[in-house]
Amino acid sequence: MSKKTQCPYRGCNGSIASGAEECGAKGHPVVVCKSCKKTGERTANRPLSRYCRICAQRLPEREEWSYPRGSAHGGGLAKVDFGERDGLDLGSHPVFTVKLEAACAGLLWLDGVLCAIDQLGQATFSAPTAGLTGAKVSLGDGAAPRSALVAGGLLVGGRRVTAYPAGQVLEEGAAIAHRWHLDLGGISVGPPFQVGDQVLVLVGDQDSRWKLVHVTRLDQEAPSSKVMASGRGTVTTLCRVSQDVCFLCEEKGAVHRHTLERTGERWKHQQVQIPTAQGIHGDVPLAAVGRMLVAIIGPQRSLWQIDPSHPRLERRLITQGTRDFCVAGFTRGLALLGGEISFFGDREAPGSGDSRPTSSPVSLSKRGALVGLEDGRVRWIPFDGSGSTRSYRLAALEATTVATAPITAICAARKHLAFGNADGTVCVYRMA
Repeated sequence: MSKKTQCPYRGCNGSIASGAEECGAKGHPVVVCKSCKKTGERTANRPLSRYCRICAQRLPEREEWSYPRGSAHGGGLAKVDFGERDGLDLGSHPVFTVKLEAACAGLLWLDGVLCAIDQLGQATFSAPTAGLTGAKVSLGDGAAPRSALVAGGLLVGGRRVTAYPAGQVLEEGAAIAHRWHLDLGGISVGPPFQVGDQVLVLVGDQDSRWKLVHVTRLDQEAPSSKVMASGRGTVTTLCRVSQDVCFLCEEKGAVHRHTLERTGERWKHQQVQIPTAQGIHGDVPLAAVGRMLVAIIGPQRSLWQIDPSHPRLERRLITQGTRDFCVAGFTRGLALLGGEISFFGDREAPGSGDSRPTSSPVSLSKRGALVGLEDGRVRWIPFDGSGSTRSYRLAALEATTVATAPITAICAARKHLAFGNADGTVCVYRMA
């Protein structure tokens, strides 16, 4: 067995098959350097690695469910491999479960590593394919919507950005110390946003002032930072539009689109006014489908599509009264309207039933959407109407006293789905 395909975990003699994402012996998740500069072949690295352990070249950027709304595009869209299945089936038992100290507030997934964050702000790391529950780290209150699991480790926003290294996340009982803190002089809007070896953080304060902070030297004990742009107004979260980064801001009664165009390691900031009489109320999610933006705008919480390529930034009203949404293409998606579920442009509520949605919706490979319900079930809603809407009760919880605990978080990544509930139980299913 050559070193280039050997499992990188100590004490494991397993090998990594071509195209595999995990060790064949114990299921350890890995990231493969496909063309190692020193061996000329494949080298297996531990998950969340930023550089190859043999040749030190930067590993390719990857996103599975790195941010609270999935990828940097923010649309709640996951590329899930259904294998030979015609549809979703959660009737079988999960491959892995983990118990948190409190209700599940958020789930993140990258490189086969699951990070489950509870309402008390404690993160629990695990590797479902290997059956490993790893380290636990206290992040503080309100951490879930401001955390990102990225190459290099975990980034947590708030009044400061904190970086936790990836090295010991899968070692049970390990005490993981932060690599660095960076005070922000305000509160981050959403999670820190990693682009290559840089991080962007959108920061707001109680006086409605905002600033965009650019952070470099991430592998140092004291990173460098500078303010790239600032102003007054209410802002959305950041999202990636192609190779650019974008956010919306209401400034002096007008809504502007702010774009950061990236050329190599440099950024160029531009802003353009969007012709709308409706403002932004509170920190709202912003999503991108191609170069199309989707956002909740105005006191009626109207869901708008905005075309940045149009000379006048053409926009189209999708629906009103939107609480949350996910996208699955230019014309497909799902919106939560209070206690109802609606397709984009369709005021009918497909299978709303008698249980209120309690999680953000997640689109799976443009085939359909999942949403967690108040009664502990998960609803599957096909987009094309070819299959029927179904509600599932998670098999692992059917015979327990927590079977009816509301589903509060869902994440999806390639071959896996994970669900967290208000009791603090997280169940992971393998799709293919």
